[in-house]
Amino acid sequence: MAAGVSSGGASSGRTVLERLEEAEKMAGRVDAKALDAAAARAKVIRADLEAAAKAKTKLSAALSTLSADDAKTIADLHTQLQDLEGISSHLPAITSRLQDLSALHLQASTFATRLTSVENATREAERLLRGVEEAVSKVEDGWKANAAA
Repeated sequence: MAAGVSSGGASSGRTVLERLEEAEKMAGRVDAKALDAAAARAKVIRADLEAAAKAKTKLSAALSTLSADDAKTIADLHTQLQDLEGISSHLPAITSRLQDLSALHLQASTFATRLTSVENATREAERLLRGVEEAVSKVEDGWKANAAA
């Protein structure tokens, strides 16, 4: 092709030579280190993909040798998982409610302890009051005996 020949509609009036020069400039701007790093990443990704493909093949082979009971167990577990997925959205509310109930339970248990302490104090006060009543009764009996004498 000649230097002044246009390649067509997509070049917007630029010649092949101009586009080639632009491509050479772009190729010159590519950093060799960046290119090497990209190649290394590509190798790692390729190795990962190959390992995943091998694992998939191995898993497929292992699944094909499952017994009917194992397949039924896996199907049952999958069904249970799907059932639990509906519940999982409610777990934060359930957890919050359980924490609230835990605090309430703790308050109730300390209330029971305090109530037991009050009951024990009441029994002790009743015992002391009986002792005072007996002493007052003896003093009264002594006054009556002294008044009669």
